[in-house]
Amino acid sequence: AASLLSEAEAAAANRAARLKALDALAVGGLRPGQELELISALDLGTVPWSEVPVSLKQALELPVGDHGVDSLALNLSIAVQAKDYTNGHSVPLERLTTFYFLAKSMSELYSPRLIVATNASTKLPQLWRQKAGAEHRRYSAEEMEAWRLRARDWAAQQSGTEVASAPNSASPRWPHQEACLRACRTFLASGPQQHDLFVQIATGGGKSLIMADLLSELDKGGRACVIVPKLDLMEQVAHLLESMALPGISRVGTGCTPDMGARIFVCVRNSAWRLAHLDFDLLVLDEAHHYEPSCLEMDVQQHNEDEDDRTVSAPGLRPQASTVLNLLARKRLFFSATLRWSRPDFDFGLRMAVRAGVISDYTILVPFMTAGDPKPSLVQLIRNLPTARRILAFCNTVQEAKQFAKLLNAEGVQAGHYNGCTASLQRTRILEDFKKGPGRGGLRVLATVDVLSEGVDLPMADTCLFVEPRKGLRLRQCVGRVLRQHQQKVDALVVSPPIIQEADGGLIADGELVRLLSELAGADPEFRKSLAENSFSRVSLVDQRSDRTEVSSRVAPATALEEAATLLSTKVYPRALSAYLTADARWQLGLAQLSQYRQEHGHCTVHWNYRTCSDFALGIWVNKQRSSRKANSLTAQQVKQLDSLGFAWVNKVASWEERFELLKAYKQEHGHTRVPFCYVSDEGFKLGNWVGSQRKAYKGQGRFKIDAEQIEQLDSLGFVWVVRDALWEEGFELLKAYKQDNGHATVPHSYVSDDGFKLGRWVNNQRMARKGHRGRQMDAEQVKQLNSLGFVWEGKGFWEGKFKTLKAYKQEHGHTRVPESYVADDGFKLGRWVNNQRRARKGQAGFKIDAEKIEQLDSLGFVWSIKKASLEAGFKLLEAYKQEHGHTGIPQRFVADGGFQLGRWVNYQRMARNGKGGPKIDVEQIEQLASLGFAWGGNKAAFWEEGSKLLKAYKQEHGHTRVPQKYVADEGFKLGRWVNYQRMARKGQGRFKIDAEKIEQLDSLGFVWEVIRDVSVEEDSNF
Repeated sequence: AASLLSEAEAAAANRAARLKALDALAVGGLRPGQELELISALDLGTVPWSEVPVSLKQALELPVGDHGVDSLALNLSIAVQAKDYTNGHSVPLERLTTFYFLAKSMSELYSPRLIVATNASTKLPQLWRQKAGAEHRRYSAEEMEAWRLRARDWAAQQSGTEVASAPNSASPRWPHQEACLRACRTFLASGPQQHDLFVQIATGGGKSLIMADLLSELDKGGRACVIVPKLDLMEQVAHLLESMALPGISRVGTGCTPDMGARIFVCVRNSAWRLAHLDFDLLVLDEAHHYEPSCLEMDVQQHNEDEDDRTVSAPGLRPQASTVLNLLARKRLFFSATLRWSRPDFDFGLRMAVRAGVISDYTILVPFMTAGDPKPSLVQLIRNLPTARRILAFCNTVQEAKQFAKLLNAEGVQAGHYNGCTASLQRTRILEDFKKGPGRGGLRVLATVDVLSEGVDLPMADTCLFVEPRKGLRLRQCVGRVLRQHQQKVDALVVSPPIIQEADGGLIADGELVRLLSELAGADPEFRKSLAENSFSRVSLVDQRSDRTEVSSRVAPATALEEAATLLSTKVYPRALSAYLTADARWQLGLAQLSQYRQEHGHCTVHWNYRTCSDFALGIWVNKQRSSRKANSLTAQQVKQLDSLGFAWVNKVASWEERFELLKAYKQEHGHTRVPFCYVSDEGFKLGNWVGSQRKAYKGQGRFKIDAEQIEQLDSLGFVWVVRDALWEEGFELLKAYKQDNGHATVPHSYVSDDGFKLGRWVNNQRMARKGHRGRQMDAEQVKQLNSLGFVWEGKGFWEGKFKTLKAYKQEHGHTRVPESYVADDGFKLGRWVNNQRRARKGQAGFKIDAEKIEQLDSLGFVWSIKKASLEAGFKLLEAYKQEHGHTGIPQRFVADGGFQLGRWVNYQRMARNGKGGPKIDVEQIEQLASLGFAWGGNKAAFWEEGSKLLKAYKQEHGHTRVPQKYVADEGFKLGRWVNYQRMARKGQGRFKIDAEKIEQLDSLGFVWEVIRDVSVEEDSNF
């Protein structure tokens, strides 16, 4: 196998697989067969099949999924099947034949030893023993326990020794980074005629280091800015630049006070407006796909293929992106792993990065599920994974992520949840648990929405899982999170959106599965080739159907899996490859499909929802050509080619009468003509849109016309010309029925009637309408009708329910200061409700609250004034800080134990006294702070005293003052950075100053002013 895997590749894969196996054994909780697979692999020096590199499987033309070989020696000398049967049962012969077949078919050049590993009591069939020529390796209970103990001892030795594999500022640069730097330097030295340069580097390829190197070469007196999408990335990039001792760095984002005199800015995209008055020599845009038009916008825009004007401009983009692109800059560098439409000037794509060993390879696992909630099936899938995994689970909503994490924990799989509202201190703890927490080596899951889909560095994550379809998210970005190299990773695993088996046994592929495969096909030519060859060398199926017994009565499990595989190869793969094609290639494909259709049918009048045998949506493509011609976005050559086929530019199929027939059919099925605006018929026609246009035509609005005969036809169906009146009447009738059934009209807010009408929400809307809230109105007759039912106008039942939710929140968190964005587990927006109670007490925005409710809230210690509560909490924490440290000079980023951002709070008090910013401060508060010796002029002096005290302690402990750059003292003080600031201050760099007295104090400690990198010190300090 030397020609299939290099020595280095085999050694890395063996080491990673061994670490994963030891980790999983150390945690325990494995199924007996799963445990035996790992023990036998460790004992025999083989690699579990799930960890065998995909490149080796491809070379041997073996499936990526487990079909009989449980582990394999990477030199192909040994193949193992592990069977752990209880009560001395014999292994059925058919369970061993696939193993035999696969092991013997690997290659004529290799003839591996066949070993069947079992527990002490499991027996093998007599015919197998006589004919297979395989060894039987039994493991006693004592041997199994010895391996468990060995794994636990290993795990104990590893505690706290996790080594991040991500490169840092001192890492040697990869060849592709050096090549990219050369291309960027050439661009920066060029004239004004080239304004923009596009760089595409696969996730994990070290874009940040390239950006940092370029900024370190900024001309003296020059000014540059890096734009990032999120606060986490801002901190990450700023820390990298500071580690390179670059002077004059300023953060620009929420909670930051930027230094407008700085040389280098690191700015969050949404805060770019604060820099609109500055001129930059260089503007670096990270995650640059955010500044490209969407696919829809690109379809509408006209492109001239003969031109090469690729300067990105602002029109058609979101406001924040437009603001960034309007910043004044001499040169702009666009960095991304996933450029949508811009052709990269420097390209180091996904497959190139894999081949260079910069990132890991990957395989796709497609779940085969029954229709319904996918989460329980995904929990079982995770539990059944053969080796230890660290899994990033991407969800659509925060609520969904919380529920999934809760479900996993209930099933014994340790899971954390992380979203944009998670406090920084809590984020750090969650990420640390994910990296090396109590579940170290076992299955650990981090459920999130899109917070981790860009820029966050978690190299130990090896599995990407999509809990539900990720509409709107760049799926490649999510996959990229798990491709970074790590010592315990062979290939990454991507658990894709599923294939669904419906109640009638029919199979459908999730649309997001097609999108995922299409995005990967566009980025990876080897994956694209695999799809084109209908190969399963990179894609495997796993049966996760929740009720296989019921299904098996109609279709055998093996047959159903075969049908799912056929669906993948005949429908999903072609659609994914079609979606990957460029716009021009898609158009040519559509023209070829239309030409074939004309040969078969004799015309080009294609039905709206028609799909070809290869699953190409020809009906949609034909309709798009009509709309494109109206928008003047078809070229003359394209119009000529369509005309040559006799293209029907006017869609005669969709006449008014035929659309009326569709509405008639809708009424027969649903009992009314109130078609939702987004409703699309089975034929693919936007019926809801058409119904709305009839109402506009009736009022003389819009471009549509309607005649008396058509109005009469619609009236014959009971057409609703004024939707609001009809909805009110329906709501009233349903409320009347609800009272007859329940004896009252106090409908829960979440109640939905049997026919899908949201009656609880309708009832609440009536209460708000009577108050005139947000412009709603209600006439006297409607009030009278509702009163006849004993309508409850105050909605006390609703209020009491939400009060209980607040009570539960306090029991869990210890307070009632609910964040504005907080959503309870049942989906209720508790943070907004709490804020509305405060507004009600102030008589704001039409809200009202009575004395009884105020008393109930007071019983919980309700905080009516957030500002006042914050002041009291801040003062108490400041008082405690002074008692412990002897001063009030708190670092700006200091966070107290309860998560209170005390450093930021202290800074706000200074700003308030100086009349800056939004907060106000009164005389009494000033006196309170003054009583603590509050430093109104700033905390630089206290910062210096704290640093010098800790440096003295450091020298006493270590014998020198060469503090590593990233060293943080026990108190959370960043001493390494403080030491570096003193060196910069003496050189007159940065914003710090140092006088002769301080220099003398530092000299007395033997302070090292000029640092020569001392490897031995850094390693000895374990930093």
